[in-house]
Amino acid sequence: MMKKLFIMAVVLAVAGGALAAQIITNRAGQVITTYNTSNTADTYKDITFLRDQSIYPTQNDRRGLIVRWWDFSEDDCTGTVTLARGASQDIPDNFLVYGGYVQTITAITPSGSTNCISLVTSNDILATGTTLDSAAFSAITPVYTIGTAVQTTSATNLTIFFDGTTPTAGVVMVVLDGYLAQ
Repeated sequence: MMKKLFIMAVVLAVAGGALAAQIITNRAGQVITTYNTSNTADTYKDITFLRDQSIYPTQNDRRGLIVRWWDFSEDDCTGTVTLARGASQDIPDNFLVYGGYVQTITAITPSGSTNCISLVTSNDILATGTTLDSAAFSAITPVYTIGTAVQTTSATNLTIFFDGTTPTAGVVMVVLDGYLAQ
């Protein structure tokens, strides 16, 4: 009974103009119907997940969060691969990484391929010999202490290195929590 009353209320609201219906097709081709409480619906809504959720440090807010992805279906798979937002070096000079994590969203296969992630020197973010062959979180070398922090000496990019067999699948997200030092 309550379900019928709710459906009738929605139908009356749409017919009366209290709710404005809008059909959205996202980039993946999925059709979604939304209802707004105003008479006019927004003309465009982007509901795709943004891959770059980085919060870059500025002179006014020196704290930053750098997020980088490696995706087998989109990125290189052999040797050292640059994890960059664009073509330029986008992690700023004097960025002090003091924490973060690596999330393996889709396991890198075949298992047994070892990886390391580097920012300033080899293995300074994730040590050589780490395998990312199961969907899990991995701790990075900087663990929120000044003794383990890594600071960039110039603008740079994050890199991931694949040693062993060439990956055939996998998605990895690297999150660096840091501060723009003087």
